[in-house]
Amino acid sequence: DLCPSGGLSADDGGGGAEVKERMRRFEFYSFFDQKGIEKRLSRMAERGWLLEKFGSWSWIYRRIVPKKLTFCVTYYSGASVFDPEPSEGQSTFYDFCEHTGWEIAASSAQMQIFYNQRENPVPIETDPVVMVDTIHRSKGNVLRSSIALLAVALLNGGVLWGDVNSHVAERLADSATLFSGFCWLCVIALCTADISGYYLWHRRAVKAAEQGVFLTRRSNHWFQCLALTAVLASMVFYMVDLFQEGPPLRAAVLAIMILGYFLVAAIVHLARNALKRRKVSRGANLGITLILSFFLVVLLIGGEAAGIRWAAKQGWLSDGREESYEYNGYTFTAYSDTLPLTVEELLGVEYEGYSYRLRSEESFLTGWMEAVQKPRLDAADSREMPYLSYSVATVKVPALYDLCRDAMLRERDEVTRDVGVPEGYREQYQAIDPAPWQAKEAYRLMREDDGPQGRYLLCYEGRIVEIYFDWEVSEGEMRTVASRLGMVVSP
Repeated sequence: DLCPSGGLSADDGGGGAEVKERMRRFEFYSFFDQKGIEKRLSRMAERGWLLEKFGSWSWIYRRIVPKKLTFCVTYYSGASVFDPEPSEGQSTFYDFCEHTGWEIAASSAQMQIFYNQRENPVPIETDPVVMVDTIHRSKGNVLRSSIALLAVALLNGGVLWGDVNSHVAERLADSATLFSGFCWLCVIALCTADISGYYLWHRRAVKAAEQGVFLTRRSNHWFQCLALTAVLASMVFYMVDLFQEGPPLRAAVLAIMILGYFLVAAIVHLARNALKRRKVSRGANLGITLILSFFLVVLLIGGEAAGIRWAAKQGWLSDGREESYEYNGYTFTAYSDTLPLTVEELLGVEYEGYSYRLRSEESFLTGWMEAVQKPRLDAADSREMPYLSYSVATVKVPALYDLCRDAMLRERDEVTRDVGVPEGYREQYQAIDPAPWQAKEAYRLMREDDGPQGRYLLCYEGRIVEIYFDWEVSEGEMRTVASRLGMVVSP
């Protein structure tokens, strides 16, 4: 069963058929999940595959004769993923292991994986105190990366939560917000589980080692697989939703952007390995890799921005219901969307030169529709033409209704405070009689220095309508709003 190189060989059965000699798999194991990795590799060896190379997630196996092997995961704190070859200390350690039947299968940074063909091999390490200390000294780079990633995830999650808390209905209807929020939540959960799990294990392992017992760490392999599978599934749903909502090229642009970042990661990985094969020193490899990463990311971001501007200029990202026009030397955009409620329906008048814009989002939690009807600047009667805008929040989960309403009520007051509007000029909603609007609750925006404004917030069953008129609305128009927006949310 032994190859000239000392490894295990595979028999092709003599049939002459081409046999796949290499296999790449995505394996999701924590860096310190020794027992989980060892069990996985033993099962793969029994199926005829021996680990040859591994990275964070991508592991490469080569075919062998199916055989029961014992694996051992050890750590060498002085190693780095940028090392061109094993250090003198590592080489000495490998020689020692080989004398006891342990052969190196693969290594990556501080992790070294050995296998042994004997039934009951002598363990590589037997002193629990030394084993725990070695693992703890090797934790640095891995846990620092996890802590940094957790900090980034918490920062982004906090910013996202603040935005959602201010615009509950609108953000919960946006598939991009839900997708990014779910991804950051998974990252937080994975990093927290890995970091806290390690430190809890280390505290107990130190005490157990003093009693002569090495405490193995529980594997969280399935938790990682479940979280990553959920992220990939949510990404698929998000992309499908993008294709359904708007021009396919918008979703294609996002897909290209995501693939671009994967391509940058792949190029950096290949460059680092190429430098290792050329025996470039650790420090030089690290410096070149960092410079290359920075250059590629800047190039990618700049290229994506230029590409998006060019595609937008060509009209590829539009849905065909918009046009550009010139006025006083500037370019403006007019829209021709179909709105569920228009100025013409409310006032019974007809004007030429309106722009009708409708934007809508929908998720399993809420729906959001925003409509604006405003005069084009080049319209003959633009100064006399009425202006209308409104948004409709559909709350599909009753428990979210009060959150959505309260966020919409306080938004105007928060906006005036954020932009530094002084006391005496601020705006806030005040309750009014809901009966004319046929609503459960009704509010009108009040300005401290100017009294009632033309903006209203209306609460219906499962829906919240915020609407703005630049004229004094009549009771008949209020009933029209109720029938068209309080009961219907799409054209």
